[in-house]
Amino acid sequence: MAAVISRLWRAFFDAGAYREVAAGTTGSCLAHLALAVALVWLPSLSSMTSGFGKFTREATAAFDGMPSVHIEQGEARLDPPGRHEIALEGEPLVVLDAELALDDALAMDQGMILTARQLVIVSKRRSDARVVELTDLGDRVITEADVKGWLAALARFGPVIFYPFAVAFSFAWRLAIAAALGLAALAIARMMRGRLVYEQGFRIATLAGLPTLLVGAVAQASGHADWWPAWLGIACTIAYLTFGVRSGVASSPQPAAL
Repeated sequence: MAAVISRLWRAFFDAGAYREVAAGTTGSCLAHLALAVALVWLPSLSSMTSGFGKFTREATAAFDGMPSVHIEQGEARLDPPGRHEIALEGEPLVVLDAELALDDALAMDQGMILTARQLVIVSKRRSDARVVELTDLGDRVITEADVKGWLAALARFGPVIFYPFAVAFSFAWRLAIAAALGLAALAIARMMRGRLVYEQGFRIATLAGLPTLLVGAVAQASGHADWWPAWLGIACTIAYLTFGVRSGVASSPQPAAL
């Protein structure tokens, strides 16, 4: 971990760091990139935890007084019967009405609507609705306590489950950027009349993107990211890529072992 932090810091100013990665292994560079992405996402884990907690607290309060839903042989029955609407921040979230016709449910703007035989999910972001037949859900009873238990589990485990997916997606995105920048490194080396192979350019690119990654994370954490626009991040990455190639790290066209 100390080596990772040291390399992150040295990526801002030390040409020796770029010489090291070019002469090192691709596997080591990938490991450093993955750890850097994981470290950058750690502050977001706290904000995700806070966001999940806020949502689940509001949703838990919204489900106060929810009727029990009995699903037997593909048909829903409410206890007590009638129409029950659950809203969150003024937006419809759940509608429970065993007397509601399917066509009327499909005509609603958004929400999760339970009819006598279907569960209809309508979203503003989609032009259609998803319809689930209650026969697919099997016989069950869903109570207010069940829903609040699910929300509590979401608040507790949601951020932990979301974090590795966010890191994996971010790592894959950074990997794709580094792959493209590896080609740019070849072009820069050619303009400088230097010798460079793609593997070395790719390794340099993984390090050249780290200053931009860190500064961008700081900008997001500050809550005022306007001072770090996308074009400035791209310019910064290209500048560090040029810095890495110019350091003369690739004097030999032979790539290191993977």
